[in-house]
Amino acid sequence: MSHKKIGSVCAAAMLLSTVGSMPGQMAFAADPDNFFFHSTFESGTDSWSGRGAAKVEHAAKGAYAGSGALYVSGRTAAWNGATLSLGDVFTAGSTYSFSANVKYTNGGKTDTFYMKIQYQNAEGETGYASIAEAVVSKGDWIQLSNTSFQLPEGATAMQLYIETADSLNSFYVDEAAAAPEGTVIPGAGAARAVIRGDINGDSTIDGVDMLLARRGMTAGGFTETCAGKAADVDQNGSFEMSDLVLLQKYLLGTIQAFPEPEIPDNEWDDYQETASPEMLKFYGDSIYQMGNTSRIREKIAKAQSGEQVKLAYIGGSITEGGRTDTCYAARSYRYFADTFGTGSNVSFNNAGMSGTSSLVGLLRAQNDILNDQPDVIFIEFSVNDHPDQSYKKSFEGLVRRCLSQENEPAVIIIINRSKGGYSMQEQMAAVGKNYDVPVISMDNALTNAFNSGTLTTDDY
Repeated sequence: MSHKKIGSVCAAAMLLSTVGSMPGQMAFAADPDNFFFHSTFESGTDSWSGRGAAKVEHAAKGAYAGSGALYVSGRTAAWNGATLSLGDVFTAGSTYSFSANVKYTNGGKTDTFYMKIQYQNAEGETGYASIAEAVVSKGDWIQLSNTSFQLPEGATAMQLYIETADSLNSFYVDEAAAAPEGTVIPGAGAARAVIRGDINGDSTIDGVDMLLARRGMTAGGFTETCAGKAADVDQNGSFEMSDLVLLQKYLLGTIQAFPEPEIPDNEWDDYQETASPEMLKFYGDSIYQMGNTSRIREKIAKAQSGEQVKLAYIGGSITEGGRTDTCYAARSYRYFADTFGTGSNVSFNNAGMSGTSSLVGLLRAQNDILNDQPDVIFIEFSVNDHPDQSYKKSFEGLVRRCLSQENEPAVIIIINRSKGGYSMQEQMAAVGKNYDVPVISMDNALTNAFNSGTLTTDDY
């Protein structure tokens, strides 16, 4: 069976003309470019601060322009981010042009960023207004921009801030500025859909793209994520000589379109999916990372041969389940046993315990699951852990201890979220990537479903 891939969102690559203020300082009305402020982050945080639990610091690498950027980390909620007090230079009810460039490097393939205003109205109540939003591809700079945003009438204590829609991803900010209404502030540009073969992003596939592809081959890749995605014309996940051959055939007219990638049928599953396109997307969104599947394949083969196979689950209340026969642990166990087992050769142990974090899980693991030498271990503490080194080290220690068992169990990380959106996906997924284990993100699947209207939080 074959699938058509929807064009991924990617930042347009544009060169920024660095504008006039001194590095690391804000320029107001006297600035030669007429900016009300211009944060370059060349030597500091330029009066920006963390919002909520977020921490901001100067980053001496990874800048969009120049040599510095603002790095935002330690976020425990989506509204945590970077903020700047606008001060008296801005007049309530007046219209301005705002711009900032953002990038993130860890997390899902895309994230949604907002630039907003927080203020107090005439009654002293806190209000919020959205200036700009953009979908950002991981690793790419993109510009949040609005050339005509009117500050709310009667607003005081105005603060500009940048946040994400749902994620807790750390991110970078660079070249943030405000100018008179109608001013087009240079920046990374808006998002565009990746077109296979269109490496320079001009919506045309021509000899220039072939030249860039050859350079990318000899240089070992591309500096821009979007260029690499466009160059991978066969969509196998990497840019190779076969992509060059296909691109040349396309330009010569030998082929009229790039072939769609063939996805092999699952050798384990002959189930015919009847779910709606929305739910198929839900399933796909949950695959955060396949990781190295060699261990799980070995355990599946063991079950298929009739040998005894044990599954173990450890986590908080989500794993424990209000009803043991309907929680994810029981359901996935039954699927594994029915699909790969030969009768009664598959068993499971649900060691979920409400209210516990990975600190407790690490202490419980040996007695509660590892002494039974399980073949497959699911780990889930995504709503009970916190963004603290002790939790991060405990979770990583638990993954490492499970992987290091003599019987080499397969380890799978499950990441969920609370109804309100709390999740430790960022630090847990980083552990999954480090140890190259499968990561299932119900956080991504649920959040995207809520945003699209496929599900509501009440459904959850």
